[in-house]
Amino acid sequence: MSLVEVAEWWKGLHGGNYHFLVDGSRLVHLRNYAKRFKRDDVSAKYHVDIEELRGKDVIEFSSSRSGPLRRIWKFPAEDLRLSWDQRNREELPLEWLNGFELAHLSPAEKSFLEHWRGLYKPMLRFAKTFEERRSVKVRAGALFDVHILQDLDFPVSFMIPYSEKARRKSLSGLTKQIHQVWVALKLLDHLGFELRHESSYMPFEQSADRAVALIRGGNGALYGLWYELDLNPHTMFGGMAWYTGPEECPGLQRFFRELDARIWSSGFGRRTSKIPLRPDIAILEAKDASEACRSGLGTKIIIECKNMELELWKNDIEGQILPYKEIFKPRTMVVASIWRVPKYAKYDLQARSVEVIEEVCPGGSGEEAIVELVGRNLQSL
Repeated sequence: MSLVEVAEWWKGLHGGNYHFLVDGSRLVHLRNYAKRFKRDDVSAKYHVDIEELRGKDVIEFSSSRSGPLRRIWKFPAEDLRLSWDQRNREELPLEWLNGFELAHLSPAEKSFLEHWRGLYKPMLRFAKTFEERRSVKVRAGALFDVHILQDLDFPVSFMIPYSEKARRKSLSGLTKQIHQVWVALKLLDHLGFELRHESSYMPFEQSADRAVALIRGGNGALYGLWYELDLNPHTMFGGMAWYTGPEECPGLQRFFRELDARIWSSGFGRRTSKIPLRPDIAILEAKDASEACRSGLGTKIIIECKNMELELWKNDIEGQILPYKEIFKPRTMVVASIWRVPKYAKYDLQARSVEVIEEVCPGGSGEEAIVELVGRNLQSL
């Protein structure tokens, strides 16, 4: 027996690094071959027998604090005994792993891959072709961007080998974001858009200081389409509402005073205090942070995207959707759901002046319905 120590950071996709053994068409986390094992909250150290692994390859996958890297390293298992710079390693794109089975996935996760290929990959392909046709760059953070830049047959969240819970948390954020961005791009693609800045960059970022793009209303005016509009004064528009004095930011100061009054007078205070006030997609009169500071938001349309069955977001009706409607006072409030919504919930929302569009996904009945609804409301401005 010839033991060698392998050290890993178990930090999800924000600083984690993991080793896998190539076993035919399977990738097996090297931890499964450990003879000795020790871990703490964020790291693990284990010993494997080089003689047992001889003749096979190891894949190392890493991430940085901002998200997963777009490359992997392949090297002979025997080189685990060598320092990093001495290994006979080959750098490969992450998509090289397409076709391999990730042995650590649960049956439910393997089943989800059908949804990934049928729902989310078409959304990502649309985003990629949108970039090419419109000569823009759609960027929404490292976790999203790796799927735009490489054609992966699996969500990169599944590269976390040590915890199904960690994979589920990462995947939940990723799939939600993919759906949000896809809905926004469908609207921009069909209704037309303009970019105020010379840059072709579309910032699908929380707390951005400008709209993703500008969209024209029936009155000829331009409106800003915002992604995950953040209402936390510490971070909203890069913190502008926090560090700018009241005299320089009357629009937002007025908004926050009204916000406090609306929340508590409506009885939403206790519920909303536990939920981030961050609408998925908002169409505003304000096109950038400076305009919002001067004149306020001028909310016209809010769209909440739901990519789960109602059972998993029904509490959001009272804790998020209705508070958004009360706080922002949009002309139109929309729920865009990938799945069918039970009639009782749909009728209840419609009775409270919330539009519900079902099957908002590639090939679904709501794919065009959401565009028609938003277009009709924009034309009425």
